[in-house]
Amino acid sequence: MIAIRPAEPTTAIRVLLLEDLDADAGLTIRELKRSGASYDVLRVETREAFAEALTTFEPDIVLSDFSLPRFDGLSALHIAQQRYPDIPFVFVSGTIGEERAVEAMRRGATDYVLKEHLERLGPVVQRALKESAERQARRKAEEDLTRTQQRLDAILGSLVDVVWSRSIATGELVYLSPGIEAIYRRSTDEFHRTPSLWLDVIHVDDRADVTRRFDAALQGDIFDAEYRIARPNGEIRWIHDRAHAVRDDTGTVIRLDGLARDITDRKVLAVRIDRLSRIRQVLGDINGAMLRATDRDALLQEACRIAVESGQMRMAWVGIASADRSQIRPAACMGHEAGYLEAIDDLLMAPERNQVSAYRALLQNRPFVCNDIEADTTSPSRQAALDRGYRSLIALPLMVDNEVVAVFALYAAEANFFDEDEIQLLSELAGDISFELGWLATEERLQFLAYYDVLTGLCNRQFLEMRLLQELTHAQSRHETIEVLSIDLDNFKRINDSIGHHVGDVVLKTIATRLTQCLSPEDVLARYGADEFVVVLVHRERTVESSRMIRRILETVAQPVRTGEHEFTLTASIGVSVFPQDGTDGPTLLRNADAALHRAKDIGRNGFQFYAQEMNAAVTESLVLDANVRRALERDEFALHFQPKASVHDGAVTGFEALLRWTSQELGPVSPAKFIPILEDNGLIVPIGEWVLRSACEQINAWRDAGIFPLPIAVNLSGVQLQQDDLDRRVEAILTETGVDAELIELEITETVLMRDPERVIGTLRKLRQMGVRLSVDDFGTGYSSLSYLRSFPLDSLKIDRSFISDVTTNPDAALIARTIISMAHSLRLKVIAEGVETGPQLAFLATNGCDEIQGFHFARPADSFATTTLLLDGRTLDISLLRSAGEALPAVLIIGDEDTALTTLAAVLRDDGRRVLSASTASAGFEHLASERIGLVLANHGISDMATPELLDRVKDLYPATARMVLVRTANVDPALTAAGIETLGASLLDPERRDALRRRIDIAFDRYYRSSGPKR
Repeated sequence: MIAIRPAEPTTAIRVLLLEDLDADAGLTIRELKRSGASYDVLRVETREAFAEALTTFEPDIVLSDFSLPRFDGLSALHIAQQRYPDIPFVFVSGTIGEERAVEAMRRGATDYVLKEHLERLGPVVQRALKESAERQARRKAEEDLTRTQQRLDAILGSLVDVVWSRSIATGELVYLSPGIEAIYRRSTDEFHRTPSLWLDVIHVDDRADVTRRFDAALQGDIFDAEYRIARPNGEIRWIHDRAHAVRDDTGTVIRLDGLARDITDRKVLAVRIDRLSRIRQVLGDINGAMLRATDRDALLQEACRIAVESGQMRMAWVGIASADRSQIRPAACMGHEAGYLEAIDDLLMAPERNQVSAYRALLQNRPFVCNDIEADTTSPSRQAALDRGYRSLIALPLMVDNEVVAVFALYAAEANFFDEDEIQLLSELAGDISFELGWLATEERLQFLAYYDVLTGLCNRQFLEMRLLQELTHAQSRHETIEVLSIDLDNFKRINDSIGHHVGDVVLKTIATRLTQCLSPEDVLARYGADEFVVVLVHRERTVESSRMIRRILETVAQPVRTGEHEFTLTASIGVSVFPQDGTDGPTLLRNADAALHRAKDIGRNGFQFYAQEMNAAVTESLVLDANVRRALERDEFALHFQPKASVHDGAVTGFEALLRWTSQELGPVSPAKFIPILEDNGLIVPIGEWVLRSACEQINAWRDAGIFPLPIAVNLSGVQLQQDDLDRRVEAILTETGVDAELIELEITETVLMRDPERVIGTLRKLRQMGVRLSVDDFGTGYSSLSYLRSFPLDSLKIDRSFISDVTTNPDAALIARTIISMAHSLRLKVIAEGVETGPQLAFLATNGCDEIQGFHFARPADSFATTTLLLDGRTLDISLLRSAGEALPAVLIIGDEDTALTTLAAVLRDDGRRVLSASTASAGFEHLASERIGLVLANHGISDMATPELLDRVKDLYPATARMVLVRTANVDPALTAAGIETLGASLLDPERRDALRRRIDIAFDRYYRSSGPKR
């Protein structure tokens, strides 16, 4: 807005006076001075002087006589308008008549004053200046508005989303951005011509819900809907549409403004993750059922039930194969069967039975998958399946002693349900069921006698060794640990010798029952000798956790045993061996556990020893830590360090994570990995956790008192704290006591803790969220979250576990997991934070794939309160300049390999052609470039020091599928591994000057493929 000059300006108004008579000029100047304003007047008399003064004097207003010798006022007006179109121009004349005055005003004069009425001059000048200023301000505002509109149109035109605005009164679209054409494959003109087209293209199953939400939005509600649309070619896409109502001054809704986004990829990914969660649930439930199974038919029926209820299959059945494999008879079924088995039973007896899915699996001895039953026109049961809503199926052979004895068939209501991950999990499930069928195959009583102890009902030695072999196989494939405990009852022989074996038997059965109650369902307990038991602990992650279980066993055995008139108090000695460090096979582990048991007895009984001395040292250390940590709080030995989180989008610090640190008077600094599990074990995590929360609140207040705008602090919440019924009241009390806004506190819960009792946890979290506390899932990806539960948790964000970040730029599996987590989280409207980010390439990868925030050494290490406050005062931010420059740069050629003449020549040729060329001597350096830069082509030298070339380029394909790949070869003999992997070769002969045109064409073709795959234009 141009400021209008005040009535009494501090700067004089510059007046250019065109007047040839001295007397008239003097009267005019005197009248101006009488008006009270300050004027700087320049008088001229000729055309030349007037034109020069317009440039050099730069007047605010022109006063001109109408009639001048050899020059007239209208000519002066024309000259002034050419130089300053907006300058006020007032005629001061004694000869101007009405007609000429009208003509002058028509040509652009501001006003006129007769010399006989000069008293009007001051007000006329002030009004003319004011109107001129207003015109200039108005014109500038209009120009600014036009430029803003142009910028807005350019921005909206570049968006892949659809911005729209619809009038309520007319029902017509007020605005529709060009993004509609890419998503809907229809032009904006079509939607403008037919306002109802927006509703017409919505999937018929979603139309009613969208209409209901739209009608509610007309009353002022937020319009937020996810629905399907049909493109002209019939392709279905998912849309997320959100709009808000715009009201007039009376509060009436006059318009809806919205944003529509194509979320098809996100929906597909969410469905895939949900499917995997369901399959994993089936796997876990059926394995649990196998532990309880007592006969074959009950096991098979339970497997079908779990597949339908937990896996949400449309139908599941198991068919038993005849001895000669000529027939299959249904033995168990669950789900929407509706006579299907009767229909295929006849087919299984007919000559065309070879085309029935179950029979195919039987003949081929491997899973048979049909992901589109409708398209499988060769199947004789196709129509029967489609009539019952089956769209895809898998038939899994169940084998005993390398022979197929049964087929487990699963039917899904969705097409393309069974991908490679599901097939792998279900094949593992079939192997487990097969194992159980083999065990149940013999006559039940003989089986019991062969594998169970008659007195206690526990596994016997033979069955233990079989189960241990099975658990070791699983543990090896999953990289898990297993612990074997050899337990001997101290001095038990005295009971048998002094009172009798019948009393000893009662004691043994009591101890067996107690031990069973101590263990988890997946653990294995066996009676291994007269008074010796063996326990196999599976999935134990920490020494502290296993030692906790061992102490519980010792305490359980030590409880008095009453039998008749006798009461006994026993103790036990325990020896422990650990897979894989103490052995990789069952006999070795059992032998080493027994050796550790004898050492435990030698040093005093009623205790335990690990086979490896360092494990004993670890347990001893945990006991010392337990004793010292109990005094740490009262000694004020705990402190908080803070690690900042930073935005990937603008580099700003968004908050901190509070990390508990302990410096013991006796032990010095102690790692959290050592003392946190002990705090959880001894229950001190509850008061310590409250101390951490209170200290975080006090730090927020300290920053506020220092004039620093406080940022949110995240505090870790342990599983023990989450089990407290009054957790929300405890948190609220601390917030009230410290006066800290709840939104400045974020509670982080690990995924594993979250899923221990999800139904109960949801209620607790909702209470905390209602208070305003933010909630985040920590270490995401390390557990097995059910997507349905994850949707129910009132979460704000999740943190990708550092184990996936460490090799995210080189490991396709880690990269896929990171991308999947980010996409899934955004589909649930959750913010994504990556922890453990230590390098620039890791940051670049995460930024490219949509991660919101990062935390790790690349930006800042955890620091005490003083250093953290200094970071805030210094205004430190995450450097994202390289991310921006990499995104703007042209895609490059990355040459990987030790420099030699061929590679040097190739790089020079490419640079001469204007290509951007990067080089790396090792595969690891190459992956850093790939994560940080736009790479259109990877050109590898055959023979790289730190990775085989086929493996390198295979990883590149998995991590960056759009990037073209070539290998420079120097001979006609091409490595078969390259050909098998579909990797293109580039002969060194193309470097010859006369063949470089062919080389350039090959490179151009590679880049054309890259541009088509990646999308950005050249």
